[in-house]
Amino acid sequence: MSLAAVEMGPEEQALADAWATVRAQLRKTAGVRVFDQWLKPMQLLGAWDRAGSIRLGLPSDFMTSWVAQHYED
Repeated sequence: MSLAAVEMGPEEQALADAWATVRAQLRKTAGVRVFDQWLKPMQLLGAWDRAGSIRLGLPSDFMTSWVAQHYED
């Protein structure tokens, strides 16, 4: 089943739209080269409204460490 075939509810769509906005802003502020190398591989794994935080996934511990050091705030 392709991702396009999966229908999202309003909450999932809002989260997907917000994540797309965040990614576009990161690309703009970090620059295309840094974004493509370090930030583009990030995947949104979950969001928690109460804590105001999100959970991200990266393909390696090294990339996770680098992104945390430079962008965690």
